[in-house]
Amino acid sequence: MYSDTKYWHDFSNENYACILHINMDSAPTVQLSVKIDKQLEMSAYVKDIPLENLSSYKFPFAVNHFSQIDGVLEQLKTILSYIRNRV
Repeated sequence: MYSDTKYWHDFSNENYACILHINMDSAPTVQLSVKIDKQLEMSAYVKDIPLENLSSYKFPFAVNHFSQIDGVLEQLKTILSYIRNRV
């Protein structure tokens, strides 16, 4: 979940907020990210690939509750775990 600060990092400016998972095994790379703009529209990415949907979420979508952010982050974390176990 987002409260897992060892896994998720945040960055924001006046136009958007991002929540990132950065792989530090070699050169730092963003593995997972969520971007929320001023209108609270959320987009999600695996590496640099934008997701169109994730479980019941269709991107971009308007965030209306913090639990939606947590839900997307948990789903992304599960996807990355699945990818790593298949390699």
